[in-house]
Amino acid sequence: MLVANVFWTLERLAVAVAVAVAVAVAVAVAVAVAVAVAVAVAVAVAVAVVSKAVVPLSGKGAISKGSSLPGQTQLSDVRLFSDLFLTPLDGSLYSPLGSRIVRNWTMWISQRNRIVVIVVSIVALIAGGFMIQHGVFGGSKTNKSSTLDGVGTSATDVPEQSPSADPSGSPMPSASAVPSPSPSKPKTTLKPRPPLPIPAGFPSPQNTGWQHTGVTLTPVNSLYIAQTPGEVLDSKDFLGGVRIKADNVTVKRSRIKCGNCPGVWIDWNVKNALIEDVEITSKSREERVDRGLTAGKTINLTVRRVYVHDTQRGIEWGYSALIEDNYVDDQYNPTEAHVSALGGAIQQTDVKLVIRHNWIAGKPGNNNSGALLYYIDPGPNPQKVDITIEQNIINGGTYALWLSADERLVGPVTVRSNLFGTKYFDLCGAYNTHFTDNIHKYSRIAFTWEGNVWYAPGMAKNGKEVTYVIQY
Repeated sequence: MLVANVFWTLERLAVAVAVAVAVAVAVAVAVAVAVAVAVAVAVAVAVAVVSKAVVPLSGKGAISKGSSLPGQTQLSDVRLFSDLFLTPLDGSLYSPLGSRIVRNWTMWISQRNRIVVIVVSIVALIAGGFMIQHGVFGGSKTNKSSTLDGVGTSATDVPEQSPSADPSGSPMPSASAVPSPSPSKPKTTLKPRPPLPIPAGFPSPQNTGWQHTGVTLTPVNSLYIAQTPGEVLDSKDFLGGVRIKADNVTVKRSRIKCGNCPGVWIDWNVKNALIEDVEITSKSREERVDRGLTAGKTINLTVRRVYVHDTQRGIEWGYSALIEDNYVDDQYNPTEAHVSALGGAIQQTDVKLVIRHNWIAGKPGNNNSGALLYYIDPGPNPQKVDITIEQNIINGGTYALWLSADERLVGPVTVRSNLFGTKYFDLCGAYNTHFTDNIHKYSRIAFTWEGNVWYAPGMAKNGKEVTYVIQY
């Protein structure tokens, strides 16, 4: 009898707690209530139907499917279940309803059903807790990556990016992607840093672009398509962007300021384009230029004294290019696209590239892969390269300088006499000055790293060597 009373007490407690949980779920989430009620009804009906015999706590007054209560006929399954709630143990119809329910529950829960009821109650408790956690509180929440999360170990594994839309409606070549090592959306706001002065003689907003030339601009209100070989576009204010489809085209002493436009777009395999003393910027942050200059798969491109700012991405070069005396900074990227100030791909053919005497900065923000980078697309094996990066001031990005390497590459890669600045981070980039993808381990790449130093006015490391093997 003592054991029976203990079981009876546990059963009552389990049922009471299960009811409390169901009520809490009902208050919190209406859907959870509906589920809980449906489960409770299903369990009760199932147990009532499955039970073939009901044995009371004592041997007296036993009730079963084949027997009758005093003054009643034989019970059906449904009658048995309802009468257990409404009819007292002695058959009287005048006992208080609460007493009837408790006493008849005691009869109905037999020795053969107790373990099942306890297990069902425990499962109901667990299910109720789970529904409260995921229905009321929304489950566990994960934090989004910050600006300094998620850098990979190789720059060679990169996604394709879609090109900017062509306002003319005609198809445009796909713009090359940039590496995907960089982080996702930023979560923290960087503290203001003291301005980093631009050394005398280096590119700046004052000596790049069109304004220092003193010309007066003539507006061009829609996308201009240069289709005549040798065409010269001078002193223009392009309000819809420029697309170059012919060889030997020059754009100089002009401005491109537009929204949702290609900036300057140079078609594949175009030769000898010259972009000089040009400013490229967005109409607004809502109406942006995606990439200031898109020139993937072009030949003998020259970009000189170009001022690129407040665009989503900066300058992309092609198969062969001279990039010198440019100022590229202040990108704005509210999208998930990976960005850089100056970058391009080694793809499908040999590459000859000179990047000399530029101010190159990757402003902290969404997915800023690097200030200056190149990466490797699938292509023929081997690929000859001749890359020189010299006399630049480099700031920002995840790693400020990102150099990819691959066993397919053959030829010299030279990085010399560059200044690594602290405009955005004490380490130049968010992670550090450079990432070189173990470029020194590939025997067919003649790699040179020399004369690179810190540009950190007011800091002890100013003017000290930036070593290839990072020691800081």
